[in-house]
Amino acid sequence: MRQPLILVASKGTALRQELIQLLRNYDFEVSAPSESKGLVQSFRNRTLDLVIMFSPEGEGVPKAGENRMSGSPERAHVIHLIANNHERISGNNGAVDDIHQFKQSLPAEGLLQSIDHWLSRLIPRTNFPNNQASHPSASEDSPMVGNSPPIQEIKGSIQRTALTDSNVLITGETGTGKEMVAELIHRNSPRHGKPLVCINCAALPDSLLESELFGHERGAFTGADSFQEGKLKAADGGTVFFDEIGDMSPQAQAKILRVIETKQAQRLGTQGSFPLDIRIIAATNRDVDALAKANEFRRDLYFRLNVVRLELPPLRERKDDIPLLLNHYIREMNRCFGCLVEGFTQEAFDLLLHYDWPGNIRELKNLLEAIFVNLPQGRISLKDFPEPFRRHLVKGENCSQSERDKLLATLLATNWNKSKTAQELHWSRMTVYRKIAKYRIHRSAA
Repeated sequence: MRQPLILVASKGTALRQELIQLLRNYDFEVSAPSESKGLVQSFRNRTLDLVIMFSPEGEGVPKAGENRMSGSPERAHVIHLIANNHERISGNNGAVDDIHQFKQSLPAEGLLQSIDHWLSRLIPRTNFPNNQASHPSASEDSPMVGNSPPIQEIKGSIQRTALTDSNVLITGETGTGKEMVAELIHRNSPRHGKPLVCINCAALPDSLLESELFGHERGAFTGADSFQEGKLKAADGGTVFFDEIGDMSPQAQAKILRVIETKQAQRLGTQGSFPLDIRIIAATNRDVDALAKANEFRRDLYFRLNVVRLELPPLRERKDDIPLLLNHYIREMNRCFGCLVEGFTQEAFDLLLHYDWPGNIRELKNLLEAIFVNLPQGRISLKDFPEPFRRHLVKGENCSQSERDKLLATLLATNWNKSKTAQELHWSRMTVYRKIAKYRIHRSAA
């Protein structure tokens, strides 16, 4: 399958990187050289499908014929992004192929529809990654949204892990997407044609564990009026996902360990056991290493599960993905609620970018859903946020100075070693650089 090739030509606009990330999130092949003069000449031996150009604020709308660059193939359609200090334009005015006006952020929804429209005329829709059927979504069929280094590493680990049959332990804070990772591992594994059975360990009492997992014969106990196969047998040939396994009691852990070791289970009301062909994936938001050391989680089960370890980063450590996630969920909510939201005002966007998101991606999605309940239009501003969330933001802003002091003190203590500073503060190096820029900390001034 040939990926559409898009050339991004700009003169240093601040939205350039946001556009590049948006396109790559949709699996387009993107070329974005720093200079625009004669860019397309280097693509003469390749198929260039689309050119996206910026007219920064202060520049005029291109005249007829100026939308083509030297050497540009005739088939390459041009989309021009125009800063909306210009007068409103109707149609393309005979000047450029397609015009999208913008102010402070990308007109993502309209731009993607335009890309979809033009590329579908050049490439068969079955080979076009940005058609409606393959848009990223938060459903079980969606890929992970994000291009930050931590997420790129997780995506690579998922692909490698899916090809094996090893047990997997997924750790991470609540709302980081542990169940989605389990689904992606299963869907990309040789077992994808068989069931993925999800078991919420926190909601499974010990009194029902054997009946729910192993099944029972009719009459095995009071109330057993019919035969029940059991969830483990239902997953035979596929994958079992034990969610929040850190909340399982020691007695339940012992029963799960026995299944993993023997690949067999015994149905209640029978004498013999039956074989199981299942792959085990487990997840927890607790510090399972500390639990095992404190003997609050069986060490033998811990070692059985911890064959492949995937630790999902919290959203505060991958803030470069926040614009992509916001665009993604705005598109999804627009479809669900029938709205025409274009994005956020600059003030609202900056506050969301600096917020630490203790509830991670789940909190971000729930916030947008709460906003969309009131059917907003245009751009979302701070007044559209729910009152409890606005209070969180204000509290976070009031605490920003102490965070600056903590960062500065750590930088001085580590002689401005960014890696050691990140380790001391339990941040990523990218977060350290971002906070230094946010608080305008300079080594000479320190």
